[in-house]
Amino acid sequence: MISNIATAPRVSIVNKAVYNSVTRDLDIVVDVTTLETLSGASKIVVVVTEDGVTGTGSDWGQANAYAGGANGPMGGYESLPSTVPASQMVYDAVARDLVTAFNGATGVIATSAPAGNTYTYTAATINIPTDWDTQQLNIVSFVLNASNRVLNVNNHTLAEAIANNSIAVYTPTANSDIRVFPTMANESTFAHLKFAEPTDLNITIYNAIGQKVADKNYGSIVGEQVAPINTANFADGMYVVQVTANGSVSTYKVNVKH
Repeated sequence: MISNIATAPRVSIVNKAVYNSVTRDLDIVVDVTTLETLSGASKIVVVVTEDGVTGTGSDWGQANAYAGGANGPMGGYESLPSTVPASQMVYDAVARDLVTAFNGATGVIATSAPAGNTYTYTAATINIPTDWDTQQLNIVSFVLNASNRVLNVNNHTLAEAIANNSIAVYTPTANSDIRVFPTMANESTFAHLKFAEPTDLNITIYNAIGQKVADKNYGSIVGEQVAPINTANFADGMYVVQVTANGSVSTYKVNVKH
């Protein structure tokens, strides 16, 4: 029900990954932290999905119940035929690999799990087929309680999951702030920084398969500053900007399009 949107989650989920772009081996680790006490056999479900999937042949066409406008407007689908040809279809959130069993991995989260505990699920290595676009892959994890109700879900792109391997997470305060924008970049984007105390700063940028494409140490900074990030020579695609402030890390997603 839509009222569930306002319900506080009972767990938090962080997806982490290590990807070898040569062997195309993907290792996934999921950290689940209880935000309140759980009881019963909770389960972790992990799925690898891909966006922007296209194909040819009749099996890739899409049945269209909105053809002719009989069911009202639907973002232009009312002007398309009852079967939309494959050449006009792009599919997002396509489930590529069910990493866990269908009903989830059991025995990871304690049957009596106090609030504040973190439980880690480590998946078997997945070899990514060459026809999967690693720049479009996502890791989606969710936790089910003993009654198979979803306690929370989280999605990370592959690049975000790789960046999540950082140990510490930066927490802003009233006197400090980090922002990266614009998130749609052409020639450049900017890290807007505010630190009340001297802060050691490093900015690292990764592409969608976790390769480091830029790295700069700014030394110790204080006050409000703007650090330009040159994206002019980056290929089009999604990038993760990892800002390390006094050893704590925050990550930001930037889409480069020339």
